[in-house]
Amino acid sequence: MLNNNAQNREATKVVPILSVGVGIVSGNPGSYIGAAQVQGPQAALDRVQAIAQIEGDFFSAMRVKGLVPVDNLNPLPGNLHRVYEVGVTATIDFRL
Repeated sequence: MLNNNAQNREATKVVPILSVGVGIVSGNPGSYIGAAQVQGPQAALDRVQAIAQIEGDFFSAMRVKGLVPVDNLNPLPGNLHRVYEVGVTATIDFRL
């Protein structure tokens, strides 16, 4: 972001992306592992452990992805505890 003159005003951190949900579709060959840069007040960033990527298909015509900062690495339903005041500013994919 800094290389493109889009620097952040608050603190940032990079955390893993954990995919959860139904209807996950991969149109690209190969495997990837993801990470995301999050931004916000330092106290809130300290609580963020991962990004939960929640995906769903609707009417076979639309795919939705939500990226939610969470406070743990266990993406099972009931364990998603959102961290407020933090936003995703970039996503990163690593080819395996």
